[in-house]
Amino acid sequence: MLLLHLQTGLKPVREGLKHMLGPVHDKNKEKLESAREWRIYHDIIDIYEHGDGLFKCLLCSSGMMRRRELELHLGVMEHMQRFVDENKDTLIEQAIPSNPPLCTSCDQYFVDNTELKVHDKKHHKKDHGFSPDQIENLKALSQSRNLVLKPQLTSVRGRILQMLPSRGYGIAQVPRNGNQFLNVLFDITRLEMRRKQDTLAESVGPGYPVLLNAAEIEPRVPGCAENIAYYASAVTFGDEDEHNGFPVDYSTLKLGGETTLEEGQKLSRAALAVQLDLCAKGEPTPLFHTFSDMLDAGTGTVVMKNQSVMLVKLEQDRAFALQILESVMLTEHQDECSNETFEVGDRLRVNAVLMNPALPTQYVVTGSWAALGARPSIPREELNVTAIDMFSSLAVAYCGDPASYAVPDVIVPAGDDVLIPAGFDDVLIPGGLDDLVVPVAGGLGFDDIAADMTDDIGVGVEDDIGMEVEDSDIGVEEEDKKDKPLSAPSLGLKFASFAK
Repeated sequence: MLLLHLQTGLKPVREGLKHMLGPVHDKNKEKLESAREWRIYHDIIDIYEHGDGLFKCLLCSSGMMRRRELELHLGVMEHMQRFVDENKDTLIEQAIPSNPPLCTSCDQYFVDNTELKVHDKKHHKKDHGFSPDQIENLKALSQSRNLVLKPQLTSVRGRILQMLPSRGYGIAQVPRNGNQFLNVLFDITRLEMRRKQDTLAESVGPGYPVLLNAAEIEPRVPGCAENIAYYASAVTFGDEDEHNGFPVDYSTLKLGGETTLEEGQKLSRAALAVQLDLCAKGEPTPLFHTFSDMLDAGTGTVVMKNQSVMLVKLEQDRAFALQILESVMLTEHQDECSNETFEVGDRLRVNAVLMNPALPTQYVVTGSWAALGARPSIPREELNVTAIDMFSSLAVAYCGDPASYAVPDVIVPAGDDVLIPAGFDDVLIPGGLDDLVVPVAGGLGFDDIAADMTDDIGVGVEDDIGMEVEDSDIGVEEEDKKDKPLSAPSLGLKFASFAK
């Protein structure tokens, strides 16, 4: 069903009828309200609308997008090419979702099934707390297990990790040594930004750079304290001069709204329980990922390319990066990440920034080249928000199943220059030359917690390429230089008691 008068996307008949009888439709019988006016300027006739604010492009068989991602998607070259495809009708029929994530009890719509499970855990199941096995596993998987936690964080750089399935709660992540992170819970009242919307998900997205103040949550709850240790007192996106750098302890935070803090902690505990279960099944989760915050001179192979995006398979297990081929300014002064052209099968070096560890494609490429050596990287805070949103749009539209693309065999023609793999390190070697000493270019510092339990999960700090928070002109607090050395915990994960 398509409601042309209100410019909706495609909806199932039941949802369409419910929409026609609802308050939005009544309110707009005579005039389209300003919040929906943007729909007039876009052709969404082939877009499936999930609830009121989530969209799926049936032509591209995308994942769920929000408005800002959809508007970008409708203008990319690959989508416009498919819009005139002679097999268009067949593509649409095959992409119509049969069971989109929906809570029928609450009449709420979700981006994916993980969000639905967290909502169900929080609102429709009794909270029994964590079992002893779950607590042990949460401690073993903690991304800050080797860090000394301070009572407060002041003006530290981080990124939005995920929005929790509610109107106003999310988690930000602060990178530390290697693939170690501090997770910070926050609510929309703590967010300072221009043009802030009614909900957190409409305001920011995964990968957005933020500046944070936070206090350690009290009392410490076993399992939670090791994974989400802080609650933010200030979260700033955009103009850092507007950041409130005044430190606030947790007791003072509670005076400003104890109910809000408790509700956020209940939601975060539900997210931990659901993601722990998914992690046990080998599925990607934002809270238990092992990706570095940045890649400098990483190596990979192009496995897919269309008119809008190039997909790179990195050397690490299940790590992928996409390079935006659309005309989007990466930074205020840079409109492209490479002046070189690559095709499927080419090996290359990349600088990349972690955007969303929950997606099958996690990184956005900020620089790519074929020659030996490193090149300057772009820090996250310099990325344009349009480039971050374009990453999200392309990732769910065309890179939702990157593992389905086979890595092409590299054929070495005599006399040509190609990247020759040497374990996890690559060097540019002229074809036909023998007996060359291959220098080590540095490992990428990724660990897989599902790998051999005897592996050293804590990568040596001297080899890691993750971004470390440093002093800056805005007064970023220098972190304790005497953090405990990274060490491999005794995993011994016990995933037998997830019935809760």
